[in-house]
Amino acid sequence: MKIFNLLGEEVTTLLKEEFEAGRHSVIWDGLNNAQNTVSSGVYFYSIKSGSFSAVKKMILIR
Repeated sequence: MKIFNLLGEEVTTLLKEEFEAGRHSVIWDGLNNAQNTVSSGVYFYSIKSGSFSAVKKMILIR
């Protein structure tokens, strides 16, 4: 699972490992790959699993 900004630049990678089938939740602490706090704004998260992939929008408010 990766987080991207409005410019399509990767902000951070939250998950790299695989999980068993089922329901899971992930909490983003609002930090980028350099461990700096990101600004409030619109971000996108990308999820890939096998042949499935999705990109969804989220809003971070500080």
